[in-house]
Amino acid sequence: MSRKKQKVKKSDPNGPARNLIAAASYRTTGGVFIEGLTPYPAEHESYTERYAIASLVLCHDVVQIKSQPDVESYIDAHGKKRRYIPDLSVNTKYLELTIEVKTLNYLFQPKAINKYQQIGHHYRNSKKRFVFLTDAQIEDGERFKNIKILFRYAHSHLPNTTLEKLSTWCSESAVSIANLMDLLELELVEVYTAIAQKHLCIDWNLPLSKDSLISHTNKPLQGLSIEHLISSSRYGYLLEQLAMGDSPSNKRLLVAGTTWRQPKAQLNAFSSVGAFQREDAMRDLTKDELRAGTVWSRRNRAPGKAN
Repeated sequence: MSRKKQKVKKSDPNGPARNLIAAASYRTTGGVFIEGLTPYPAEHESYTERYAIASLVLCHDVVQIKSQPDVESYIDAHGKKRRYIPDLSVNTKYLELTIEVKTLNYLFQPKAINKYQQIGHHYRNSKKRFVFLTDAQIEDGERFKNIKILFRYAHSHLPNTTLEKLSTWCSESAVSIANLMDLLELELVEVYTAIAQKHLCIDWNLPLSKDSLISHTNKPLQGLSIEHLISSSRYGYLLEQLAMGDSPSNKRLLVAGTTWRQPKAQLNAFSSVGAFQREDAMRDLTKDELRAGTVWSRRNRAPGKAN
């Protein structure tokens, strides 16, 4: 059954308006349930939606996440009544947001702009906050890498003894994860779980390792927030305009957004264009350094440099 022809029926008033796994079993769907945060499993049907949910789970100000939350009726540009089911509804400590998750290159196509202008205008008249989360905002540098690592620990069990140790740790300055592990006699999994479950904060813009600085919230590091996600990338202002029902004003940036792709983290010898890398040559792995795995992965992981 196609998405257009599907009849929307919300049998459970406290459940989703549409069950993605049941309605779109032919797609790569999935869901996540976090006790106290998702009233029912928050479902996704794309890579972008999956990591939008993961990012929101780790935000300190998010207190509830619902997927496919309700059905909105709006009038399109031709006066025809339409129905719209948003991807997510998120409650923070201060407000409620309706979120549409899309790839940037799709959202900035003329057909999509016309559609979401009308939806944005509807929410604006309803005095509800409507926002977009795109791959350009979600896949933002080191923060995205950290989210992919730490989201694995959002479901983990954190022993009461660990929570007691963290509550007795009183410090107004940040320390390294390694130092905190030594000070409180913690395992790395406990620290990562404490970060994922919002008991501790890191600098999300720096790579995550044992050398990363860590602190309690606002002492001095701050937790990830939904506003950090929304304001990410240079396209944030255009997305805000579209969500308000206005036409994006910077046409040059709009065109650039239609071809946006997440840049690679760094160039290597096989992706350089125009010049060779100005670095010391790397050597092959010795026999005792070879790791289990494919031949390609072993050849692609030479960590040392020539003497």
